[in-house]
Parts: sequence; C-alpha cells; structure tokens
Amino acid sequence: MKVFKYWHREQRNSNNSKGLPYALTAWGGSGSSLEDARTRALEKLDAWVMRLGCGEALGEYEYRNGELREELLETIYDEQGREVAAITRNRYGAAVLNTASLLIADVDADIRKPGLFTRLFALFGHQQRDKAWHLENIRHVAQRHGQLGFIVYETFAGFRVFVTGRDFSPADTESRALLNELGSDQLYQVLCRTQQCYRARLTAKPWRCGLPLPERSFPRQDSTAEAAFSQWLSNYQAKTTAIAVCRHVEKIGPVSSAASNELLALHDRWTIKTTSTALA
Repeated sequence: MKVFKYWHREQRNSNNSKGLPYALTAWGGSGSSLEDARTRALEKLDAWVMRLGCGEALGEYEYRNGELREELLETIYDEQGREVAAITRNRYGAAVLNTASLLIADVDADIRKPGLFTRLFALFGHQQRDKAWHLENIRHVAQRHGQLGFIVYETFAGFRVFVTGRDFSPADTESRALLNELGSDQLYQVLCRTQQCYRARLTAKPWRCGLPLPERSFPRQDSTAEAAFSQWLSNYQAKTTAIAVCRHVEKIGPVSSAASNELLALHDRWTIKTTSTALA
C-alpha cells in the first residue's frame, strides 16, 4: 500500500526545452522518516527537470501515481504483526479504510430520476443501471464465483462489495476482471492499481451533511492552518457521528476468514449507525 506517515515538499524553478519557465513542486512520502520523504521529493524533481529538458510532458497526477497525500490515522496489523490495513483522512476530511488484503468494489448506480432519454433507451431494451439493476448483477456475479464470499452494502450512490475467500492483489488481472464484472467505478479501479490497495470511505461526505470542505490540504503548513482544520474537524465530527455511510444488504457465499472478518467488523463499527436511516 502507498500509505505514508511522513510527507515533505520541495520546490524548484526550471525551464523546458523551449526555454519556458516552470515552477515545480514535488511531495515525497515515506513510511520511515521525514529525511526519506525529502529524498523522494528531490528524486521526483530531478526526474521532472530531466523530462522537461527532453521536451516531455510531466503528466503527474495523484490518481496516476497513487501517492495520495492523506493523514495516517491508524495502522491495523494481523496476529503476526504484518500491516494489513490503514485508516487515512482524505482530501475532503473523510476517514478511509485502505487494505491490500481484502478486495473491495465500489459500485455507482444511476440514481437520477428517469428522463426523456432514459425512457427512449428503455424502448430499445436499454435498462437504466439503477440500484436494483446493480444488485441483481452482483448476485449473478456471486453465483458465477461460488467459491467466494460477497458481503454487500448499500451506499448513497450504489453499493460496496467485499469479496472474501482469497486475497486479490490490486494489480492482478483477476482483480481487474472481478471489479469489472461487479460494475465497479473505473476511476476507483485506477486508484486501486496505482495506490496498490482497495479503499472504502468510513465517514460521511461533508457536502451531504451541509458542511463546507476543509480549507487547507494535508500536510498543513502552519499553526493557523492547523487551527482552522481543527475547528472544521470538530464541526464535522459533531455533525457526522450518528450518520451512516452504508447499510448491510446481504452476504452471499461461504464464510469468510478470521482476518477478513476483523476488517469487516472494523468497517461496520465506523459506517453502520442504528439511529441513522439516510446514507451520506
């Protein structure tokens, strides 16, 4: 998993092959030290300067290199002391479960009200892929893979599916094929491959709770930014503590392992609220 505890920023001015100036900023992440994070940031800058000098486009983007700058909240280890998951805080302030040991599919349904084009497509046999369609598809996929377990949750926009019974590396072709069968979001699949883990949001999206986005991204650079974020986080936690992110729908297939059960229990403690009916 590309989940880092330490982050460091380096900046450098450079020119491309045509002499045009570029102000470059690189973040380096590390699980061991700030010095290692600094080294990685400098390595990125060296590579970018070389590419600019050769006339190449930089093309760097978080979803493409898999290094998301997220605050590490908790690391989860198995009985042998191996890291199996981590909880981070994403760019808009929500807590996220990251794991490379348990396949998670994020399935977005068409939740718009049927319009003219939807009705016209239906006349030609094109069914709207709403939640009912996706749930039926998930059940068909589970039948085709009877040796696996499928734990299905409903989310605001669709479904979240945990697949148990064996490990699927996020980079494997088998993983990609199964995610496609389940109808998992394509951008989510790219992030899984580049970050080398699967992800599941554990707390509500702030705009669905009437809250603004946090003003400053992580890592925050000074005490003013830290104080502003702390105030935002206090408001966010107060507003979202009792709000559910998903609700359990059904379990299909064989019993899962003790390791996956532990992660599922952690997930449920964060996401399922008995007092909440709406999903955010």
